[in-house]
Order: sequence, then C-alpha cells, then structure tokens
Amino acid sequence: MNAYRVEFSPEDLDIGLCLTSGQIFRWNYLDGVWNGFDGAYRYEIRPRDGGADVMSTADEAGFRSFFRLDQDTAAFRAEVLRIEPEMEQLLDRFAGLRVLRTSSATELLVSFLCTPNNHLARIVPMVEFLAAKGSTGFPALAELAGVEESQLRAAGFGYRGATIPAAIRQLVACGGEAYLEDLKVGRCDEARQELMQLPGVGAKVADCILLFALDFLEAAPIDTHVWRAMTWRYEAFSAAPKLDPRTYKLANAFLRDRFGPVAGWVQQFLFLESLTANRRKVDSP
Repeated sequence: MNAYRVEFSPEDLDIGLCLTSGQIFRWNYLDGVWNGFDGAYRYEIRPRDGGADVMSTADEAGFRSFFRLDQDTAAFRAEVLRIEPEMEQLLDRFAGLRVLRTSSATELLVSFLCTPNNHLARIVPMVEFLAAKGSTGFPALAELAGVEESQLRAAGFGYRGATIPAAIRQLVACGGEAYLEDLKVGRCDEARQELMQLPGVGAKVADCILLFALDFLEAAPIDTHVWRAMTWRYEAFSAAPKLDPRTYKLANAFLRDRFGPVAGWVQQFLFLESLTANRRKVDSP
C-alpha cells in the first residue's frame, strides 16, 4: 500500500459528496475513513483539514485521476454560471462535488447494468457479488462471462439475472475491454447507440455508462431526482407529465444543448438538489 497526503480545499473536493452521489458503489464510511475500490485499486481515505491522508494500492497520480483533480472546478463553475447565473446557490451548496474518473470501465458498466428499476440497498450487494468473481480487483468481462443466470437469480438479481450475462457475453463477442476503450475515443452519440444494443440497456443506463464508465462529460442521465429538479428550475418542464421515454429524451437533449461539455457535471448537482430535498422531507417532523 502507498501512503501519501493530498492537499486540496473543501471547495475543490468533497470526497463524501463524490462517493455518495450515485457514481460508484463499492465504498463505505467508518470511523472517519472512506474505504473502497476503484477497479483493482483499494483505498483508505481519511479526510483532514486541507486535504486527505491516503493509503492505497494506487499512487497519488491514480488518486488525483480518480477524483479528477487535474480538472479545475473553478473553470467548470465559471462556465455553468456563464450559461445560467441562477445556479450559483446550488453550486455553492454542493461545492467540492466532482464527476469521478474510474480506472475500470468494466466495473462501472457492470454496476449500472444492475441499476434498472432498482434501489441502492439492492444495487450495492449485487455489485459486490459480481466483484467477488474476480481474482484481483473487479473481474474482467471474460471472467464474468461464465456467470450463469441461475446464480444471479439465486443471489437476488431478479430479471437482471438474464440481461446481465447476455450483455456481458455480447460485450465479450465485440472485443471486451478493448471494445470499451474504442468507444471512449469515438463520438458520444455513436457510443450511446452501441450501448443501447446491449440487452437490458435503455437510454438512462446508456447515459450512466457514458458518463461514469466511458468519461463522456456531455452525457446527462435523467433519473427521477434529476427530472424533479428540472421541473423546479425550468418552465418548459414545470407542467410536464411524469418522466417517461418521451420526456426523458426532451430533458436529456435540453441539458446537453444548454450545457454542452459540462452537462454531466450539472446533472450531478441537480441529482443532489432533489435527493437532499427528499431527505429533508423525510427527516422533518
């Protein structure tokens, strides 16, 4: 394990916000330490004033890449406020939120194959079940190709027990990890079309994979939380019906057209805006 200290301000990076905003699933917080994985890399992160003390199988460069510390959040903020000054309060409220950059496209792709019609309490053990199939780190697609539908159904995957192995086998047939790397260097819309050919992958899952696994920062997944925040902020959606395939397409196009290469960052702020509003409602007497 490598031990090092990384210095940053709370406004520049909030580790907790990043790890609990629906981007990644194999992390937990205990006794002041964030423990978790990014692909093959193991992390123990203890936030401190002015930064964090880190123990990891990744070096400092890997940590900085994972938390995207090579990108200037001030530049992101300036671009968003140039487009929509009304977002200043939201950006201030969740200062330090970043879109993570995974070292394992496979882990994030497979993780989001677990998410359709699902919730966090079920997704986390599903991802952990699949992670345990690897000899070191998160298993390669070829390793996961041998997992049977019956095993997944017995582990509580439901109908995803059929779609996940089918999607993995299709990815392996296309070239596996090399295929995913090729998607990264192509166009976002072309990669989206490719992903939506996979069993069980609709528009939202494809957009999650684009943003969190393949590093397309213009991708803008729309879940019920993002949708709710958009109905609060934008008159065009304030009287719209519930989120469905038609309104998903409209909302996705709106964010991408409005915010361009930072649309993926913006949707994370909208997600937290709605999620925390719901939590306040639950917590209130």
